Amino acid sequence: MNSVNFQELLDKLPPADRQIMIDHFVNYILGKNDGQTDIVFRRTAKISTLATEEEMVKEIAAAFGQSEDDIRSQNVPQKLREITTKYKSAEALTTDFKNFLTQNNARKDKFEELFDLGNFLVATNLNYKIQIPDKIESVPDFILLDEDKKIGVEHTRIMDKESKSLIQETKSILKRAEHILLARDNQRKQLINISISYWLMNTANKSVVNNRFSIAEKNQLAITIADYIESILLNKEIVKPSFIDNVSVSDRSLHPLCIEINENYVGKTEYESLILPVLSAKEEKYASYSEDKTLTELWLLVVLNGVSAPSSYILSSDILNNPFSSQFDKIFFFDGFSHESFLFYSKEKTAT
Repeated sequence: MNSVNFQELLDKLPPADRQIMIDHFVNYILGKNDGQTDIVFRRTAKISTLATEEEMVKEIAAAFGQSEDDIRSQNVPQKLREITTKYKSAEALTTDFKNFLTQNNARKDKFEELFDLGNFLVATNLNYKIQIPDKIESVPDFILLDEDKKIGVEHTRIMDKESKSLIQETKSILKRAEHILLARDNQRKQLINISISYWLMNTANKSVVNNRFSIAEKNQLAITIADYIESILLNKEIVKPSFIDNVSVSDRSLHPLCIEINENYVGKTEYESLILPVLSAKEEKYASYSEDKTLTELWLLVVLNGVSAPSSYILSSDILNNPFSSQFDKIFFFDGFSHESFLFYSKEKTAT
């Protein structure tokens, strides 16, 4: 990788991920890379499920700026089939609860928590039904049922707050660009994937990485993004803004035009310092989670690796070596990317 390409890569990474890449590169140059593990680099894109397998390959290639042969060489078609099978299985488990959330205008986070739970149940082959609660903000987050048990499940995530803030700020600007494009033509139904170089996304003396933009500044950036996307939709040539790395367009959508950010990030392995505060916060609230005395068990589901930079932590069995005592009956760690799970703590094992 030459210096230009390396700089372009760094510009697309959140601060924590960028520093990991720089440290790794410096150690390599200095010959201090003995014992260093390889860096896991990940990218995301949203692909239309209305596409055929071959069309999906084309859309992925366009979103990532790679050739279709490169995508096929990575056995993507087979991976797509596996992802589709898992998705359908999780969807079957969560459809009724999802409809409940939709009918009650639940916040986006609740849908994401449900998605995590569905994937966890499929990955662990746990045969439970998810109970529909009386209200959205139920405590604990979910109730699992079978013939013998009623299990409460509290959901939480290991999250990098700085990366989360950056992604949220960027998404809010993209949402404004969406509204602008739909205001100009409300019949648009494209799915737009866009890759952003965060470190080049500036207005005056402010950067999206280090500052909070005013509403006026967000609107200006949104207009710039909307103008460039519209030039692609209308086959007009304008200069691409420096902070836009790549844009791809899919016409296979039944929904109004949507802009999705293609994230670039590093799968991080150093997260032990984040675990204890998260677990401690949940332990402090245990009394409220356990108010329902009909529960036979109470579990904590900790999701480490959602498909996003703020939660890009690679699950390792090393965490199982850390002694821990809990009020929960079981604590599971779940990798939202690979769908691996570890039983971190169990009262049954502790008792024996």
